[in-house]
Amino acid sequence: MAVDPVGAFIDYPVAHLPGPGPLNGLTLAVKDLFDVVGLPTGGGHPLRRQTSGNKTANAHAVETLLGAGARLIGKTHTDEFAYSMNGENPHYGTPVNPRAPGRIPGGSSSGSAVAVAAGLADMALGTDTGGSIRLPAAYCGLIGLRTTHGAIDMTGVQPLARSFDTVGWFARDMATYRQIAALMLPPQPRVPITRFSFVPDIAAFVVGDVETRETERMVAQLGRVIERGPDVTMAPHGFEVRRQVFRTIQAYEVWQDHGPWIEANQPRLGDGVRERLEWAATVSPADYEAAQARRERLAAEVAALVP
Repeated sequence: MAVDPVGAFIDYPVAHLPGPGPLNGLTLAVKDLFDVVGLPTGGGHPLRRQTSGNKTANAHAVETLLGAGARLIGKTHTDEFAYSMNGENPHYGTPVNPRAPGRIPGGSSSGSAVAVAAGLADMALGTDTGGSIRLPAAYCGLIGLRTTHGAIDMTGVQPLARSFDTVGWFARDMATYRQIAALMLPPQPRVPITRFSFVPDIAAFVVGDVETRETERMVAQLGRVIERGPDVTMAPHGFEVRRQVFRTIQAYEVWQDHGPWIEANQPRLGDGVRERLEWAATVSPADYEAAQARRERLAAEVAALVP
């Protein structure tokens, strides 16, 4: 990787010769949460990078794509500990959003999204805990989704919050995206769709940042587009309850994985991540257990609505 005009990359492999396989000829970038042989895993912080040591094994997801013939060209920037969704990093700067220069690229898989959007890589690995693939994919005009939790092996990936962490990837075109999906995801039986249900509260939530009357108009229009069955109300008490459950579980798990290292090393942190970590340190085991119990009840409600 000779030129990186958008500031997407933090490190490059010493040498990597791709083998044969369906991804032969395609280039791969990897978020700096994934272990790569011969390189450190910094997770968005220079001190973590210094203390990491060079890895002796690839993360499972990296090994899968390299085994299919992809050519690894480098590791990409991420927000500190992946605990932000902006793509801004006080230590390394903010990668340039090629689709909207002057705008943030979204995070925490910022460098991976930017590398693909800029045409520097054909595909890139990222992670999604609370939107860290979906948001930069949207901001940078790429294909990217959150895979089902537990569907892809997380071995060799620095965690953020283990209850929600998932592996995902970016691509510019659907053909490449599908090629990677065929390698990364277990085969699923094809289930015929027999009915569409319209979920007005989800639709309102998705477009809820515009004026209320405009939101109502858009939701009504969306409902007319599909052949709809009975309306399904997914969040009768609103989404704030779900957000707080997620936020509590995430914070507790972040501190369990990173708190001891932070207390021992006292790293300099950016303002937003520092504030989140300070709050995470106050979440008690009792808070965590209560949030997990409520999460199970909320999940049961959704499962009952959409069997």
